Amino acid sequence: MPATHSKTKNYTGYLFLFSCTGLLLELLLLSHIESVWQRIPLSLLALGILLQVLAYKWPLRGLRKITLALMALSGLLGIYLHLHNNYEFAAELYASADPLSLLLQSLSGAVPALSPAAMIMVAGIGYLHLQLANTNT
Repeated sequence: MPATHSKTKNYTGYLFLFSCTGLLLELLLLSHIESVWQRIPLSLLALGILLQVLAYKWPLRGLRKITLALMALSGLLGIYLHLHNNYEFAAELYASADPLSLLLQSLSGAVPALSPAAMIMVAGIGYLHLQLANTNT
């Protein structure tokens, strides 16, 4: 395996760990624990960190792929939930507004609508790391 490939594989692994840890800490600092739905990304990030650390001893590729897929899906679900909550809040505030105006308002609402996309990006970094770990060239 060329040195560059090995370094890239290591960097993506460290980037995945750093990203998961940063997001987990941010969600904890924001008290993102009020409901079951809010605990899903916390659990998946913690699991991702644990599996990445364990992967230095055991590959666990299948379990890691499933976790990464669930992370990406939780990001999509989070975007929907954030937008939905913002939309409902905007609909209460501006009862006479048209649906398009409410949608635009919900994008810049109290809850950051697109912040769960970070889960999708972290899952992408993790998947890239897995792909690099699977190649020997």
